[in-house]
Amino acid sequence: MFNLQLHISPKTEQRLKAILAHAQDQETFAQNIISYQITELQKGIVNIRLDLKKFEEKYKQPTEEFYQQYTQGQTDDSEDAMLWAGLYEMLRDNENQLRELLPDTSPHNDLLNTWEKNLLKGGEPLLSEREQPKEQQKRDGLDEFFV
Repeated sequence: MFNLQLHISPKTEQRLKAILAHAQDQETFAQNIISYQITELQKGIVNIRLDLKKFEEKYKQPTEEFYQQYTQGQTDDSEDAMLWAGLYEMLRDNENQLRELLPDTSPHNDLLNTWEKNLLKGGEPLLSEREQPKEQQKRDGLDEFFV
């Protein structure tokens, strides 16, 4: 048994209790929170990779190579360089958070790879689900993320 203590405002507590009152059970509720976080991290990773791809194409250099030069002070401090490095650091942070939440055998890992390949081919960053027309939400093999 895991006893969780949150330091939240009374209004947030009230809203959370209302959600829990309608949840099937606490396990399902917790799993849904984890699944939501996984999905958000995956979408963030894809979008960051699309942004990194633009820098790689513009400067004709892989991000990892650029970042190594950047951390060794071998690049300028231009706005592009700082943005590129910052995006790469965000990518690593998101990937680390995702690894903590996903078991190695998760089907989400294979699905994410398929998702990334499809998106990187098209070069279109993802919009949030609310901003996307329903037909754009359906991508090859990804329908369960947007149901």
